[in-house]
Amino acid sequence: MCTSPYSLFLALACLLLVSPSALAVTPVQAFEIEGSIDVAATTRCYALNGVAVTHHLSTQNLTFRCEGRTWSCRRSTARYQVSTRKFTFSCQSIASESAQTRLTLYPAAQAVAPGGTVQMEVLVQNQGTTAIQNVSVVVPEAPSCARTWASIGAGATVSALCTKANVNVPTEVVATLAATRSGQGITVQTRGHILLSGPRITVELTPNVQAVEAGRTAPLRVTVANTGTVALTNLAAVDSLYSACSGQQSGSTSPGDGFSFNCSLGPFLTGPYQGRIDAVGNATAGTQLRSAGYTVNVTNSLTIHANGFE
Repeated sequence: MCTSPYSLFLALACLLLVSPSALAVTPVQAFEIEGSIDVAATTRCYALNGVAVTHHLSTQNLTFRCEGRTWSCRRSTARYQVSTRKFTFSCQSIASESAQTRLTLYPAAQAVAPGGTVQMEVLVQNQGTTAIQNVSVVVPEAPSCARTWASIGAGATVSALCTKANVNVPTEVVATLAATRSGQGITVQTRGHILLSGPRITVELTPNVQAVEAGRTAPLRVTVANTGTVALTNLAAVDSLYSACSGQQSGSTSPGDGFSFNCSLGPFLTGPYQGRIDAVGNATAGTQLRSAGYTVNVTNSLTIHANGFE
């Protein structure tokens, strides 16, 4: 075995004796690594075009990160320039550590009756050529889906079943994976959606609480959505007092669709004022209704007397 750290030519000979990797890498770009290689070390850092890089001599190929990408360089392509005292390798960009790790929630979307329980499967696929360690998955919307694995081998897939009970509102489920590969941190995120089966409508008011000066209007954004699993017709938002904050979408509205608009409430002379906007839509099962309230506080309110204002 070649172990001398002193001879450049011996170092090059040691590199060339290593059998080529089974992975076919087409040389696409040559990089220069300055200095001699100490074949007795398992890891050394060099300057690569002015950027500090790390390569691992214990593996078939040299690997390093540069400009946000991971590069793989075949040892068999190593060439030493005596005049410049530099090694040159042919390298190819490979997928990043995160891109080699896949996180999936299955199914990506599902529907459940109000108050029901859904079952999900968390899948982690290591599509890289090295193991990932200290793997953790957290799902804030479904805590029972949280999992940890000490290590997941190259090419391996692990999975876990979990549930979310008492679902009463449409929910976006966000799963986040954290792990390490060869000392590099990995973060991967994926999303799933839980819908309530049957017709359902929602209305959101932004802001739902605000303050304005006396005599001024209050801006409001109204968003109405079909969050059920069947189409709704004549979707509408209705403010019984301020018609400017009423709106309608004619025709059919598919699940997941809706409409938004901006309007002005008031003007207000005194406060606080509490109002309500009703969202309505028609389905085969009957008319759907959902309400949302808003509050407008008034600063410098006017005092009303029988003979006028003060």
